[in-house]
Amino acid sequence: MAKGSYERSSVPPLVHTPSTVGLLQALAAATRSQSGVLLEGESGSGKTAIVLELARLCQRKLLVISMNEESEVADLMGQFSATSFKQEIETLSRDINACANSVLGLMINVLPAMGADSLESSVIVASAKDLIQLQQDQPPDSSMIAKATLRLVSELLKYQKLDSLTLEAFVAARSEMHNLLERYLRAQELGSSLSFNFAEGEFVQAVRNGDWVLLDNINRAPGEVVERLNSLLERDAILTLTEGGSNEVLSRRAGIHPEFQIFATATTGDKHALPLSSALKNRVIRIWLPPLDESLGEDSLDQHELLAIARQHLSGVHGWKQIATMALRVHHKAKSIVRDFHVESETSISVRSLFAALKTCRFGVSRGLQPVPALVAAISQCYGRQFTSSQPKCALYNEFAAVMVSPSLLRGPYETASTTVSANSSLETQLQDLTECVQDVELSAISCILSFGRSLAVRTEAIQWLRAQVAPLLFGDTDSAVDLTGVTAEESAAVLKSWLSAFDHFAVLQDDPSPTLVSLPEKIRLVSSRIVDFARDASWLEQKRRKKGGGRGEEDFRGLARAVQ
Repeated sequence: MAKGSYERSSVPPLVHTPSTVGLLQALAAATRSQSGVLLEGESGSGKTAIVLELARLCQRKLLVISMNEESEVADLMGQFSATSFKQEIETLSRDINACANSVLGLMINVLPAMGADSLESSVIVASAKDLIQLQQDQPPDSSMIAKATLRLVSELLKYQKLDSLTLEAFVAARSEMHNLLERYLRAQELGSSLSFNFAEGEFVQAVRNGDWVLLDNINRAPGEVVERLNSLLERDAILTLTEGGSNEVLSRRAGIHPEFQIFATATTGDKHALPLSSALKNRVIRIWLPPLDESLGEDSLDQHELLAIARQHLSGVHGWKQIATMALRVHHKAKSIVRDFHVESETSISVRSLFAALKTCRFGVSRGLQPVPALVAAISQCYGRQFTSSQPKCALYNEFAAVMVSPSLLRGPYETASTTVSANSSLETQLQDLTECVQDVELSAISCILSFGRSLAVRTEAIQWLRAQVAPLLFGDTDSAVDLTGVTAEESAAVLKSWLSAFDHFAVLQDDPSPTLVSLPEKIRLVSSRIVDFARDASWLEQKRRKKGGGRGEEDFRGLARAVQ
């Protein structure tokens, strides 16, 4: 498909999953026939988005008109509005001058084929000079410019070798200039009084300019609005503009731009929708779009195309895959609850709910929240608030709490390989191994302190100092158990500094440092470095918290469920 000259840089690109690519190909093939295209599907199936994406790829200007119960024919075709004399004259003069320039541009393309010495060329050049002179006069007389333009077009139409496209362009320009001249002369007759003038709608302008038009939710519009478009959807399309009183007839030969394309969307299952007539359905190419989450299930979370789309919504979020998998599972559970409790009329869960939750989560992360708490808030806002009955809402929160402790979500987005821990080790194995290493460091440190050749009081003071400075960071509140809960990368750096500071202090107390004490700082550095690597990802911290009675997400959702009950 040929590209246009208009680029919609403000439209974000879609993720080109296999399904999206197939739909784009089908839609592009449909537009080649110049027939209208009707996209049907449930809410959230991507009907509007796929048209926006095709317009972006083809660099076409797309006019989106949202249809509803209050839509009128005037919204498409145009309507009368009150304008002052000065405003009307300025607008018409500007339009007349633009039309004249368009004719001059077309003329330049025609002259070389006529030959410089031909009689036709001489007459046309003379008419063009007269037109240009009138445009340069101060102040310019718009009525004279319009009449000179019409004379020039008449001379150009006498040339027998015009190609079909150029001929259609000259005929359309002549029709437009006649209309402008009539309006200009009528405005001058009215003088300084207020006048009512017909302003063409954006839809008609798109038909003339060759833009693309998307009538969103056309099955919500009243029948008379839809029926007004039937003639435009014929193979030999025509559009009679009766609303302004001109009765101008636009056709594919004159008035309807060859690049004009009309799309429409219809949402099935919409309680506000009206049945579309057979006359409309028989005049368009119909394309059905299944819901984006149609095949989403517990066994397909990691392979579903929604995961790739979720990645775009969570761009820049650390551990996006785990967050996206949680969100997909939550979405699947929510749809199941809607069906089980028969609350389809009460709430509507679609992929729009999922995308809204992902965007809200990303916003929360950008404001300083950790990914899991941000997701909890997003789910509560985008899913929980859609339910008004307490029973399904309670079931919803309990299901979400179960999702938060799903075993398949405990692994972090990446694992750090080390010399002592295999890259394929589970998170639990790494945590156990690291805990044993910390215990070994603690025992070695205490052994070194006890070997100091000082009094018992000095050794006791050193042990107490070590516990006071280091133990709260690594060992929790007890002296017997090692607990890494709550340790972050920043705290691990503080641990490293405290350990080394401690043994610098103790080395001064010992006249002849033992080999164990000399090698201990390096062992401390190694363990602390592993703690830093391990603490990069918050998922292991969530796992420890879940083992102690539930993670933050689980606790939040259990609390919400109790509150609803």
